[in-house]
Amino acid sequence: MKQFQLIVGMLLGSMLQVYAGVPGISGINSASRDISSFYPALANLSLAIGALVGMVGGLRIFILWQKGERDIEFEVMSWGGSCIFLVLLGGITKAFF
Repeated sequence: MKQFQLIVGMLLGSMLQVYAGVPGISGINSASRDISSFYPALANLSLAIGALVGMVGGLRIFILWQKGERDIEFEVMSWGGSCIFLVLLGGITKAFF
């Protein structure tokens, strides 16, 4: 039993040494740190675009309503849905990263 534990320990130790010596792992870690630094800016950009879409959509709906069109539910749902999606995208991105 002790020999089995010794062999398993030696195999695990050699595997760790092999993975520690791989030059690509440090590059992958560096790339993941660089990419994770962009996520807060991406989340803020998504929120800003959502605000702009909301303002444009509200103005468009107001203009249609002032023209006398009463069938604007589709416009409200499409513009509102896009705003909700962009705001949730920004919030989810901030939550994950």
